[in-house]
Amino acid sequence: MKRDLSIALLLLLFTFPSKAGNVITLTDTTSVFVITDRAMLFEDTSTRVTFDQILSSEYQAKFTASTSLAPNYNVTKSAIWLKFILTTQIRDLWKIDYSQPNIPVIEFYRIQNGNITRQNSGLSSEPTERVHTGHMAIFDLDISPGDTVTVYLRLVSIGPLKVKVNAGTAAAYLDHEQRENFIHGLYLGVLLLMILYNIFLFVTNYDRVYIYYVLYIALTGIFIFFFNGYILVFPEWLILAMHKIPVAVPLGFGFFGLLFTIRFLNTKHYSPFLHKLIVATIYTVPIPFIALVIGFPLFSVILVQLLGIVLSFLSIITGIQVLRKGYRPARYYVIGFGAYMLGLFFLITTDLFGITSAFLSQYALELGSAIEAVMLSFAIGDKLNIANKDRVVAQKNALEQSLENERLIREQNIFLEKKVLERTTEIQQQKEIIEEKQKEIVDSINYAKRIQYTLLANEEVLKTNLRQYSVMFRPKDIVSGDFYWCTSNENGFYLAVCDCTGHGVPGAFMSLLNISFLNEAINEKKISEPNEVFNFVRGRLVSNMEGGRDGMDAILLRFFDGSITYAAANNRPVLIQNGHYKELAADKMPVGSGIKSESFTLFQARTQSGDTLVCYTDGFADQFGGPKGKKFKYASLNQLLTETATLTPDLLNEKLQMVFDEWKGELEQVDDVCVIAIRI
Repeated sequence: MKRDLSIALLLLLFTFPSKAGNVITLTDTTSVFVITDRAMLFEDTSTRVTFDQILSSEYQAKFTASTSLAPNYNVTKSAIWLKFILTTQIRDLWKIDYSQPNIPVIEFYRIQNGNITRQNSGLSSEPTERVHTGHMAIFDLDISPGDTVTVYLRLVSIGPLKVKVNAGTAAAYLDHEQRENFIHGLYLGVLLLMILYNIFLFVTNYDRVYIYYVLYIALTGIFIFFFNGYILVFPEWLILAMHKIPVAVPLGFGFFGLLFTIRFLNTKHYSPFLHKLIVATIYTVPIPFIALVIGFPLFSVILVQLLGIVLSFLSIITGIQVLRKGYRPARYYVIGFGAYMLGLFFLITTDLFGITSAFLSQYALELGSAIEAVMLSFAIGDKLNIANKDRVVAQKNALEQSLENERLIREQNIFLEKKVLERTTEIQQQKEIIEEKQKEIVDSINYAKRIQYTLLANEEVLKTNLRQYSVMFRPKDIVSGDFYWCTSNENGFYLAVCDCTGHGVPGAFMSLLNISFLNEAINEKKISEPNEVFNFVRGRLVSNMEGGRDGMDAILLRFFDGSITYAAANNRPVLIQNGHYKELAADKMPVGSGIKSESFTLFQARTQSGDTLVCYTDGFADQFGGPKGKKFKYASLNQLLTETATLTPDLLNEKLQMVFDEWKGELEQVDDVCVIAIRI
């Protein structure tokens, strides 16, 4: 009887991991079990203590016994050392693991019979050094029955560091990992299904809310799989990115989550105050990233945690507020998004305040995310149903309104037909009167056109004094406010290209007046210099047009004794030499009443044989047209003139007319057009 009792006690002793002293006896071959509560811990605040120093008596005395299954150091700069002494009486492939392989440094040291074995894992290690590529950092104990092995683990993280070390046999780890992979595979399947479904909805509805949701779900999935240790199965570039910029993914899904909230809940309509608060919060998202870039990685992680808590409360409060305003899909948002944010809140608070509950820190986030995926699917479907119902109601109302309108139209048509019959005769009579008056007016304007054209530059005078020239003259209306004029006397040959105030009949009157003043200055007063001519014309305009700002933008060229001098009021001559154009100087004031009243400047155009001198008004450059209905612009006109400068006068004129018509298209001509090109 006593012998049987002793055997039973001995079996009971080896059935569970032993807590006697600091030696952990490995006996359970069926499961993976936690051994952190029997570890010895040392926090190296300097992160510089080496393994050789750890073995010294000075540092061995600094190790303290663990009192927790998962000691939580939250965000720490320290390196954490763990010490385990393990033994077993069972021959098997014993292993231990650190279940958070997504930290930068995991160093494993095994001491047995005076021999030291070192292995590395963690994100900062080379891919060839990592001992395991699953979601746990697993190390071989290589322990035989009766042996004692001392194991040290060194852990360094820039994020929340929760120390949880497990032990078990290879078979137990295989079963454990298969279960974990199966559960996470189901979760991944749900995420992929939701991503594809929302991409389909975006393609069929073209609503940005679905893209925001897809990006939010994708980044959430990456974050959860990173948090659960699957980082080592990611592509190496993503591992490097997560290591160097650990805050990018949580900031990303927080950012797109807020955009989804604004768009889906229509916060601008249902809750303007919370809408402004969310928009303000969005602008704070880059702050943790900036803190990381300027060299404060730990502070950036703490900011992400605090920002996550704020976003959790803000999202849930917004959903509740919009739901209270009667927006039905918000109830699914509150349940789904709230469940995920609650899980995220538990995750952050457990890390931030050192809570070690395995459920709250590990499973709440995935459970909340799964509930969220399902609930937000219902929410999106409900939103589409509401939109369809609203569309049906709107169509019904539109049909009823259309029928009512049709009835009213029939009644109105009967009434209007009577009125039309009564007014037709009267309108016809008025039409005939108007047509007669219009014909008289048009005939008068056409006669005025003949008068104006007789005052323009005479072809014979132009041919006599110019080597080659081309004139494009297109009034906006029948008569023009633009004009070109020339004359010749003993002082030389003069050519003017002018744009008078206004167009049509008023512009034509101004052109006749200005032509008479130019003729008076040059041929009667015998003023020779172009600038003095402009001074004279301006004086005549000011004295004869009191109280107005009428006048003209003009260029007056004088060809005398092989040289070209000119005066320019606002409009610039363009000189084309050797395939390049140059805008010549001009005074920034009109010939007429204006802000400035200084004397006009006498300029000289330095030309050589083969050059082309161009004078134009603003009508061509200001014409709207092209595919976007914009102005042609001066730079485009100058480039066109440069490209066509070598054409004959007839071809040049034909090219300018064609380009102008193609650019204008069906649009109305906005101003008079005058372009004169002179071959030197």
